[in-house]
This record gives sequence, structure tokens and C-alpha cells, in this order.
Amino acid sequence: SLGWRLGHVGFRGADFRPQLGGNEHIRVLAGGGAYLTSLLLIDKYWTRERFPFKGDLVVYVLAREMMLVTGSGESTGIDLAAKIVAKEWESLPYQISRQPLVRRNGRWESFRN
Repeated sequence: SLGWRLGHVGFRGADFRPQLGGNEHIRVLAGGGAYLTSLLLIDKYWTRERFPFKGDLVVYVLAREMMLVTGSGESTGIDLAAKIVAKEWESLPYQISRQPLVRRNGRWESFRN
């Protein structure tokens, strides 16, 4: 798969470490330049160990260098994400989307809360 190839070829040797912030309800991934959003293609990145949220993983790909991650069962995380989107959207460089994605059965699809 493309994700596997990116994980084993594209990032090999690169010092790609996105900054993680947040709390028990939401994580903010930032940095990494244009590579950050490519993480969506790497299945092994999206684990319960890394993102221990309730429900399916929900990702807001706001900009080239900013993603929010929470769980579909994290009402506090979903609410925080909506507030961050409302507050920060206009000031973000390289905007991508306000529409969150949910990871179900190993695939990303639009999330409707």
C-alpha cells in the first residue's frame, strides 16, 4: 500500500517528529511541514497506544502543519476541537479542511457528529 511505502521509504532517515500537545480528550499534532498530513496514509501510526481515546479516532486536518485528534466517544474532545476550529481557522496558513475524518475499519471517512 502507499502508506506502507511512505512509512518505509519516504520517512526513512528523516527526523520527522511532529509535536504532540493536548490532554486526555484531544491531541494537537503540529510541525513536520508538508509531511504531517501524510501520516494519514500510514496505518501503523494510528494506534490505541498512541491515541487512547474512546470510540473511533477522529482527525481534523486543519492545515498542512496542524491536525487535531480525538475519539468519536470523547464528547469533551469533539467540543474542544469545534472551539479550536472556530477560533483558529481564519489565521491558519495552508488551510486544508474543517471537516473531520473518522477512522473505521482501517479507512478514513467523513465524520458526522
